[in-house]
Amino acid sequence: MKPEAVYFTVKDGQRMMIAVVNVPSEDKMVAINEPLWLDWNASVTITPAMSLADLQKAGKDMEKLAKERMS
Repeated sequence: MKPEAVYFTVKDGQRMMIAVVNVPSEDKMVAINEPLWLDWNASVTITPAMSLADLQKAGKDMEKLAKERMS
């Protein structure tokens, strides 16, 4: 895993690492998460996020969905 950023903190009394990772496709999440589970017995939470460029690409779909719901 080559994260873009890594942060260490505490949540609910447990040590926590937040890693920002660019995953090219969903199937690559297995290669990222399995070592964390198997080697560290870690609890892993995945939160998808988009860049501004990703959001702009989705703009047409978002516009279409909004119009459908307004009619």
